[in-house]
Amino acid sequence: MNYWLVRAKWDGIHDKTTQFIQNDEWINGYDNKYLDTVNRVQEGDVLLLADNSLINYYGICVANENDGKHLLLDNWKKFKEPIIFPAKGAYIKTIVKVNDSELEEKSKFSIEELKAIESIVIKSIYLSNFTLFKEQNLHFSSGINIIIGENGTGKTQLLKLLYSLIQSNNFGFNKKIFIKFAIDEKLKSILKPEYITNLITKGENKSLITLDLDKYKINYSLTTENLNSAHTMKKYYYKKNLFLPAKEMLSFYTGFRSIYNQTSFDEIFDNLANHLGRLVPKNRVLEKFEEHILQELEEVLDGKIILENDRFYLVERDRNKREITLVAEGARKLGTIFHLLANGTIEKGSVLFWDEPESNLNPKFIRYVAKMLLSLEQAGIQIFIATHSLFLIKEIEILRKKEHKIKYFSFGFDENSNLRVSQNIEFDYLEDLVILDEELDQDDRLSNIQTKLRDRLKSITSKSNIKVVSKANLQNLPWSVTIATS
Repeated sequence: MNYWLVRAKWDGIHDKTTQFIQNDEWINGYDNKYLDTVNRVQEGDVLLLADNSLINYYGICVANENDGKHLLLDNWKKFKEPIIFPAKGAYIKTIVKVNDSELEEKSKFSIEELKAIESIVIKSIYLSNFTLFKEQNLHFSSGINIIIGENGTGKTQLLKLLYSLIQSNNFGFNKKIFIKFAIDEKLKSILKPEYITNLITKGENKSLITLDLDKYKINYSLTTENLNSAHTMKKYYYKKNLFLPAKEMLSFYTGFRSIYNQTSFDEIFDNLANHLGRLVPKNRVLEKFEEHILQELEEVLDGKIILENDRFYLVERDRNKREITLVAEGARKLGTIFHLLANGTIEKGSVLFWDEPESNLNPKFIRYVAKMLLSLEQAGIQIFIATHSLFLIKEIEILRKKEHKIKYFSFGFDENSNLRVSQNIEFDYLEDLVILDEELDQDDRLSNIQTKLRDRLKSITSKSNIKVVSKANLQNLPWSVTIATS
């Protein structure tokens, strides 16, 4: 396997970076130069895409058309941090084989690091005596995880716990501190207990948590004596993640960060505000899935979301600019996704936690959210949502294909009021389907009302002095029927 340094600019003016990234290709821009060099590239060779003295992307060659111009790649992947190298001599050419052992080693290390980060997923969590969770072992999908159940069963709490642990992992990665301290602080600032020991199940004195990230596990114990402990590793991998609360934030974003410490909002809102505050880079190259979702969002919103002077606006297609506070709440929720995709916060390999995505959305928007979640999953984003919406679940099931990785979790209480969790890749095989039970009950109640009304109308029309003006079929009774006395 050889390493090749390639560029996307010719003559200092033709920049094909966006085209190459989006089409998973590299093309020699000259008709009479570097042809033999391009033809030497073999399947399995690594291409390093450079801009001046920075290498930002790499890809694996999967096909060489042997015309001296066209190479196809599996896909271009962006390094977490660009590789810096001296751009001089042969390394300023359009394509050149890497013969510098130091540059090759740097590239190998960065590629392995990126692979490790992308391969980390939240595989499972074991909970013992943590709030409502007496003893649960939850195994997650690397794709979409959908948590359902009635209020008070711990759905949002589980999402916040997972988010807290990933944030702690990243805090340990960045600060090189003991993971125990990081978990203590994150649980306090995100779950907001008055005392951290309040998170231990009532009547117990110790809680145990094990988070399996596939590459390694984080073991954490919480005791009533505050003798907390956590397994500390020599190396952590940073895992990008985002939590979207049920309440939209665009409408009160302006000025929020300056007063955050004076509010009762948990850290999730502050973290989200920081991500929302990132401007969209002018020359950012969009991935295929990002471009596709943003185009569809623009159609749904009938415009684009922009951040200008620390305020959000919806710029409609007729170029009318509306303040975000004057836009419907459902549109603001989708607008949040628009901006976070555009500025690169939501990207491949990240984890998305979304509490009640259906909140304040009309059915049209919910249908789009289902489609978008499946697109994000296919792009390599692990997703956790807590929902009450059977409509959303039905839409996901309608759009679901074999390649989609989805798992359902249903939370409910047994006869002793203990939390019971059912988990399955098939929605129909879950045990505590409260939302389905309620919908079926509603159908029964509606049917009873219709039957009573139908019987009443039959009784009325049997009287000689009454006639039904409406010609409606009584078997398909409309909501309103006009009657008149003769």
